[in-house]
Amino acid sequence: MSLRRRWLLPLLAAAALLVPLAAGAPPAAADTVGTNAVELEPVLADLVAGFSDEGLSTTNYMDATLPNGRISLMVRLDGPSVLDMVGHDRVAPGGGATPMSVAAISSIHDQLIARQAPFEQAFRATGADIVSTFQVTMNGFHVHATPQQLASIAAMPGVAAISRAPILTLHNADVRAHLRAEEAMDELGLDGTGTTIAIIDTGVDYTHAGFGGPGTVAAYQTNDPEIVEDGTFPTAKVVGGYDFAGTLYSPGCPADPQPPMECTGAQPDEDPLDGPGNGVTSGHGSHVAGTAGGIGTDTVPAGLAPAANIVALKVFGNPVGAPASTDVSSEAVEWATAHNLYLDEPDSEHVVGIRPEARIDVINMSLGSGYGPGASEANRIVQAAVDAGITVVISAGNSGNSPYIVGSPSTAEQALTVSN
Repeated sequence: MSLRRRWLLPLLAAAALLVPLAAGAPPAAADTVGTNAVELEPVLADLVAGFSDEGLSTTNYMDATLPNGRISLMVRLDGPSVLDMVGHDRVAPGGGATPMSVAAISSIHDQLIARQAPFEQAFRATGADIVSTFQVTMNGFHVHATPQQLASIAAMPGVAAISRAPILTLHNADVRAHLRAEEAMDELGLDGTGTTIAIIDTGVDYTHAGFGGPGTVAAYQTNDPEIVEDGTFPTAKVVGGYDFAGTLYSPGCPADPQPPMECTGAQPDEDPLDGPGNGVTSGHGSHVAGTAGGIGTDTVPAGLAPAANIVALKVFGNPVGAPASTDVSSEAVEWATAHNLYLDEPDSEHVVGIRPEARIDVINMSLGSGYGPGASEANRIVQAAVDAGITVVISAGNSGNSPYIVGSPSTAEQALTVSN
């Protein structure tokens, strides 16, 4: 039986589109918290209240501290997201709601972008950096800010909640023997046919023979990881994707890296090739994608679902001398959910990158931060993707030798958390 699931976009009367959004007037910055009923993660509340001026301690386990005294943060605004307004069940496979035209959904999306614009301007006025905006899974922003800038943002009317954006590292191990996957394939015929899996990781080497590529050193070495050359990508197996990071991305990159350090901030492009680099991150996403859905070679076994299609969402770079970590994984979850929302509009301006023809059924994230208590806004984004019908599978992590110690974002309530 095919695992592929169809979905319908909802259609509402025009009057129903006039849904209240967050207030659009530019919010006034403030120096202290207290003018707004914002939900602050406790450690951030302590920081803003002046209990610490040294950033976040690693004793809080999910350290979101960046160079130059900044913190990686998710900021949610008052008012619903696009999915909240459209209805999660209308995006999920088998949703029984009345269909809505893509044009109507896009109109709602554009209205939300316009409502967010004054907040973006006000956040930038504090000196904070805007990393990304979110509309589909959350009405909010990903920002890098100092504690002082955090205090100003938290005091702005219209800001609903702020939590840390998790800075994640890579996880992987072989669990094939424990899953009895070969039995499921041989006896039940479950080989992934009709299923599309988004791998949120270091990218995928789509030139590899295990993904149907030419499988030569030359094919890989002549492929520019920052642009898509004609005829190279997408492929019959790796059917879409996007690079949210760039070749040398590290959230721990200082403003002025000095040799031998080589790193940058996020520099997105359309080519999610699993890039060469320091050996810490390179190849991880290809390994994970191969485990999930590789077709196998003479020397590499096939994956658990070799007939599934792969979407490569690259969120790690290959920096030299800087942490090989990421804080843009939520952006990839937003992308996958938005792709499904606009499945019938392949050229939608609301979804960048190279998109597959089919909906994304599964998101795999073999990454996390150790001993994670959870990041409420990042978890909210995972939950929105699940509510929209995507199965989100996240590794429990490799930290510690005690039972039931898991990392974030696998602590998201509706994520399918697996040991790895």
